[in-house]
Amino acid sequence: MATSLEDTAAAAVPGSAEQPLSELARWWQQSGTLVNDELEIVALEGERVASSLVSLLLYNLLTGLLALSLWFSALGLVVWYLFSLTRSVPLALAWSMLANLCAFWWLIRRCRYYSALLSFPATRQSLRQLFCPARDDDHV
Repeated sequence: MATSLEDTAAAAVPGSAEQPLSELARWWQQSGTLVNDELEIVALEGERVASSLVSLLLYNLLTGLLALSLWFSALGLVVWYLFSLTRSVPLALAWSMLANLCAFWWLIRRCRYYSALLSFPATRQSLRQLFCPARDDDHV
């Protein structure tokens, strides 16, 4: 009699035991395909990013070399102009060295400022406040 009750229950709900398993199997196959597609997209984008970084590095190097040659040309013109004013080579070179030192000092300050920003100071401060809240006994 138990057999007939199970048959009756299975007949009442057709495919009830097999439906969730088939849905789960189909979902598993689709998720594997989806993960494979996503990983392929990430790999292709990673390859494009790496290629772009190499190109940027090369172009920045060439830009720096061109800027350096332009700076030397401008410095030569400044020395030539100062020499025509003072008729003294050491004085013209001293003024150009002073201009170089001022530019160097300014660039060093800029580099220090921007390298300090690489440490994410606002994020560190907010995390410090989040994980180490101020103590009430400090006010006593």
